[in-house]
Amino acid sequence: MPRPSKPLLSRRGIATEALALVDEEGIEALTTRRLAKRLGVEGPSLYNHVKGRDDLLDEMTSLIDEQVDT
Repeated sequence: MPRPSKPLLSRRGIATEALALVDEEGIEALTTRRLAKRLGVEGPSLYNHVKGRDDLLDEMTSLIDEQVDT
């Protein structure tokens, strides 16, 4: 199967879905395996976009910060 011309994942999309997962099931549910399943990919595919859990949490924090009116 050839690679899609448009990437299926982005850092922002991954973080958005991670926030939805945490909202629905709590922070304990946030695993790369569970997140990848929600995104319709295999776990290692996430690591092409985020370096690890800390990097993902930083991206999630950035999304939350964008929504906070200071």
